[in-house]
Amino acid sequence: DWRNTPNVVTSVKNQGQCGSCWTFGSTGSLEGAYALMTGNPPSRTAQNAEFLSPSTGFYGFSEQNFVDCDKYSNGCDGGDVSTAFLYAAQMGGVPSEKTYPYVDIGGPSKPPQTCSLTNSQNTLANTNTLPVDPYTKVKPLDIPSLESALMRQPISISVQAGATSAGGPQPWQTYTGGIITLADGCAQTLDHAVLLVGWHDDPSNTPGKSYWIIKNSWADTWGEKGYVYIEKSSLNACGVLSDPSY
Repeated sequence: DWRNTPNVVTSVKNQGQCGSCWTFGSTGSLEGAYALMTGNPPSRTAQNAEFLSPSTGFYGFSEQNFVDCDKYSNGCDGGDVSTAFLYAAQMGGVPSEKTYPYVDIGGPSKPPQTCSLTNSQNTLANTNTLPVDPYTKVKPLDIPSLESALMRQPISISVQAGATSAGGPQPWQTYTGGIITLADGCAQTLDHAVLLVGWHDDPSNTPGKSYWIIKNSWADTWGEKGYVYIEKSSLNACGVLSDPSY
């Protein structure tokens, strides 16, 4: 459970009405990798000063930069974690959330996004960005591979959080706690990006009692203080095993 290691998992954020879950899934994985690479808490240097708060530690990375500037995706109309990683690597870095703060510009009257960070600004030499290596795809539908990757850092995943295959209410929409299982109607029609931060294995191996620990981006008033627990098994509830990357 990476929540127990300082700064590896930042506080739960809120994407609002903007369809930007893909950016939060991306920054969550990048934030974890950065914190683990630099130490806990990260040591202050000339390069990373913009990322560290004297009082609260890690500011985190900018979701708004991805919404505005990643031309591989569609801003508030959706995107993909893998192309977000690709964009960050090609641009040479990621700005801090302090430098490029998040603005909820979603909804039916949302304005077009304008990138306010140019290529010349977003370089390795600029103190407002940190470099990103190319991303890694985890073998899908393979629990040992996902466990091995998660032992390294938090992992970006895609899940089904919309309507069930029968068109009924999805358990994510009414979730307040407990473990969501395949029997709850949470299948593998992937439509939402989140962050996998850990797992719990039931000592008695009782079906439905082992679970994945997932950080959502719907504020800390949702679910288990912003988190959701999904059944951990080969049944692949909610599609957790389908498309992991970091």
